[in-house]
Amino acid sequence: MIKKAFDFSVKRSAKEAVKFYFVWLIISISFVLVALVPVAVIAGYIINPNATTFAEGYTDTYGFGQKITPIIILLSSIAMSILTVVVFRKRTMQLRFSLIVVTFVLTFFTSFFGGLLIPAYLTTRGN
Repeated sequence: MIKKAFDFSVKRSAKEAVKFYFVWLIISISFVLVALVPVAVIAGYIINPNATTFAEGYTDTYGFGQKITPIIILLSSIAMSILTVVVFRKRTMQLRFSLIVVTFVLTFFTSFFGGLLIPAYLTTRGN
């Protein structure tokens, strides 16, 4: 199934769509973690390099996290919307702007858990 996870032109059964969902969920979460952990560690050192206790460093890094989280959510929403467009294009389906907006909103409010539902569903549809 992992080989087929990157082939958006394949029509999937419901079971295959669930596998597609979970593979892309793992890929999405892994990407965010791989991108965020170094940023958080570097930011902790940049924001307060003179912190003598964990609490001092934590409060500064926590503030940085509050500032960067909306950016990460926005980028994730854009990425899931692009994935939806790619599925539309590969499946030679008529592009529906409403589904792209729904994907964006679902990702924005529920992260990848809701945002991947539309692309997974679209892979079960016929051309």
